[in-house]
Order: sequence, then C-alpha cells, then structure tokens
Amino acid sequence: MNLKCETIKAAVSGDKKAMDEVLNEYEPYMMFLSIIVRRDKDGHEEKVFSQDAYQMLKLKLMEEIPKWKEPRK
Repeated sequence: MNLKCETIKAAVSGDKKAMDEVLNEYEPYMMFLSIIVRRDKDGHEEKVFSQDAYQMLKLKLMEEIPKWKEPRK
C-alpha cells in the first residue's frame, strides 16, 4: 500500500484529489471483491464482474473515509 498518512488526513478533510488517491489505491481490491460466481441450470460456474457490487463498495469507502480517526498511541 502506497498511501501516506498525509493523503488519508487530506481525504478525511474533504480534499478531492486526496480522496481520488485513496480510491485509486483501493480500486484493485474493490474490483476483486466485485467478481461474482454465477451458475447456470446445469451447475456450470462463470465468474463475472459486477458493476453494481463495485459501485456499492466504492460508495461505502467514500462514506467511511470522513469517519477515519488516527489510532491512539
């Protein structure tokens, strides 16, 4: 992970560029989690990308970033 603490803090403060950097960093993970397995009537499996799942994950991350708090030492 290449995110710097300053970038996260800026995203929490509402900096759009910083928010985009955070989203870009997590994009591969969200894309992986958006792959779903479909089965046809014969039981054959097919992995497909779900744009809906991806958008839900992205939205959830955008909602959670402003709630981030630095861990206490």
